[in-house]
Amino acid sequence: MDIGAKEFKINGIKVKLNSKEYALLELLVIRKGSAITKRCILDQLYAGIETPTQKIVDVIVCKIRNKISKHIKDDVLMTVWGTGYKVE
Repeated sequence: MDIGAKEFKINGIKVKLNSKEYALLELLVIRKGSAITKRCILDQLYAGIETPTQKIVDVIVCKIRNKISKHIKDDVLMTVWGTGYKVE
């Protein structure tokens, strides 16, 4: 992940992410190894504006997983049940 260029690549291939997908993945990468709550993710993605329900986090994660799975088999986004998500 190239945070400066706002690009995400797997094996040198650029993976196209929309702004919310990129922001969520960037948050998890920056805090690698730590479980991030859905509430925290929503606060970061929507920064004080009217936020949707926490279910939207699951939808965004699902979209990211689908895009990543086209390039690698391992799931890099780990679900932390009852909490949220993390990247190892």
